[in-house]
Amino acid sequence: MKVTLVTLNYNGAGSTIKLLKSLKNQPDQDFGCVVVDNVSEQVDYYKLKNFIETEFTTTTLFKNSANTGFSGGCNVGIRKALEQGADWVVILNNDTWVEQDFITCLKTILRTSEGVVGLPIDENGHGIVQGGRLQWLQSTLSHNHSFINKY
Repeated sequence: MKVTLVTLNYNGAGSTIKLLKSLKNQPDQDFGCVVVDNVSEQVDYYKLKNFIETEFTTTTLFKNSANTGFSGGCNVGIRKALEQGADWVVILNNDTWVEQDFITCLKTILRTSEGVVGLPIDENGHGIVQGGRLQWLQSTLSHNHSFINKY
């Protein structure tokens, strides 16, 4: 099973590098990683590019020719992951980091799953989100969620 993680960078090299460092420390290194840069400022892009080229060389960095927004950038990353033979594509926000056993636990879940899988999210001390619901056709989108665990 080939798992590829996709994240989007837009002027957030510091956050993206923090995420990549948490991925670099996984005991199970059998996964791919695609970072799509959505036309960041040159300083930010080159900071990220330098980190990937020197410290996390298994990551594919793709620079978009235009800022296509979150969904457009993720779609580029998904296409790249599928071109590289991914069986599963996992989208992570670049301002997240993962636990040390993330890949191991993820693969355990994916082995018995199909379709789309949602992962719990630690909401920075407020609890762990078990899922959510987008309210479509509103003037603004809001993410409603419930917690399965409060600290």
